[in-house]
Amino acid sequence: MDIDGDGRSDLPTVSSLITMAGGVIDATVDEQGNVEGKLSVKTRYLVVGTPPDERADPSVHAAYAALLRQAETLGIEHIRLPRLLERMGWRRPKAPSAL
Repeated sequence: MDIDGDGRSDLPTVSSLITMAGGVIDATVDEQGNVEGKLSVKTRYLVVGTPPDERADPSVHAAYAALLRQAETLGIEHIRLPRLLERMGWRRPKAPSAL
């Protein structure tokens, strides 16, 4: 969940944006592949960030794939992170200009 293009996860920021907008986070996958929470039929979206690459731990791949399968089984719509941010009206902060 990289929202600023620096190659590092911004999951805490994304989580804050969702909760500040009144959303509830049912489940997340951290960088170690640990799943916290659970999807349900009440889950509206599965927000999909960049899939793990070949360097990621196999447990991250497994957790990512498991959540995708679970969302499909429950009929949960997948939404890419940029689309969610756009729907929320979020814009990447501009860097301060040099004087």
